[in-house]
Amino acid sequence: MIRLPTLTLLTLLLVAVAPAGAQDIDKGKEAVWRGDYATALAELRPLAEQGNVEAQYSLANLYRDGRGIPRDDEKAAALYQRAAEGGSWWAALDLGLLYWGQVRGAAETDQAPEDGLVRVHMWLGIAAAIEEVGCVEIGAPLRNAVAQSMTPEQIARAEERSRVWIAEHVERDLNVASAKPAC
Repeated sequence: MIRLPTLTLLTLLLVAVAPAGAQDIDKGKEAVWRGDYATALAELRPLAEQGNVEAQYSLANLYRDGRGIPRDDEKAAALYQRAAEGGSWWAALDLGLLYWGQVRGAAETDQAPEDGLVRVHMWLGIAAAIEEVGCVEIGAPLRNAVAQSMTPEQIARAEERSRVWIAEHVERDLNVASAKPAC
């Protein structure tokens, strides 16, 4: 039988070594679904800063949509990119879509960046290369739709950027698959 002072000492020791304010990815994602953005942000931000890919992706979505925080496409893009570097094809896909929306919006005001479509094609190409949904393809059809508005030179630049990015990240072993699973 453990004596009361020993039990108290063990309890205090466990409390002392437990991380203060330990965050929980599931709690953060559930809070997003409930619309409790204060809790979601409190759970997701520290995890995202620690490199948790799911938290980075979820937090990027909040910034992109302006849920619980002011909309900030730059922060969303940075978080999507970090999550993609961690192996999230969803993040690569959403980054390409975020850039595509920006290009389309800028085109309406004649202020589209010259390499905007190249960047969109690049990220959708990365998503197509690393997506892990079995035989369902999302990135490739979207990348091909963007290509219809591009010159052959722009497509070549985008494809080269995708190849380089994939080669760098596969080489660094960041959980990025070099090819989709066979169907």
